[in-house]
Amino acid sequence: MEWCKKNTSFKPAFQTKPSADARSTITEVLLDSKIVGSAVSHNKSNSKFLAMIDALCKLSPKEFNVGMWEDPTKQQENQKKEDQKEADNKDDSMGPIHIDDTAKIIKLTGNMDPVTVLKNYCVTNGQTPTYSSQREEDKTVITVLAFGKTSTGKAKQRTQAKQQAALNVLRLLFPKAKTWDGLVGSLHKTNEVNWSVLSDLAQELLAVHDKVKDEDQLQTKKRRM
Repeated sequence: MEWCKKNTSFKPAFQTKPSADARSTITEVLLDSKIVGSAVSHNKSNSKFLAMIDALCKLSPKEFNVGMWEDPTKQQENQKKEDQKEADNKDDSMGPIHIDDTAKIIKLTGNMDPVTVLKNYCVTNGQTPTYSSQREEDKTVITVLAFGKTSTGKAKQRTQAKQQAALNVLRLLFPKAKTWDGLVGSLHKTNEVNWSVLSDLAQELLAVHDKVKDEDQLQTKKRRM
């Protein structure tokens, strides 16, 4: 891996540990000492393979998605769903959504909703948003902690409360943002990933995939003997 030799701080590393019930293996992908992907599987090699997929999808969701490793028919179905989500999010007559328009923002889907935006931003920076909840009469109150900032969301539906909490903490993190579209756009630029890193990860992923296939074939032969 020529790129890794020149940029050792970004060399992908793996760490594994047993699950709580000791029946599965948890694999975490680290990039510059930050966890960028993880997965759990009964098969150690498969756990590494799935963790690599998780890392690629999180590092660059626009270029990589789980569907890339699915069969063509399922890929087409998922693409149609994503296209529909993008169409639902568009509202040319209203223009950019103001950062204070909570009602409209929390209804967004795909990669534009607050929970997903916050999660992707945190993952890129080696963080994980922490959520907690409690009931207040007939409503759910969700509290989120990210980058030392805490915000809450309150609604009858838990999903809406969580979206509100994520949106509020993003407002605290980026107080100068005036529109939601502008905030998300700026994060995409900030979160751009070095393509050399992704190329290196992709090579590792393919190598692990081949190893898993070989192991599966070997186990199949043993069962037949």
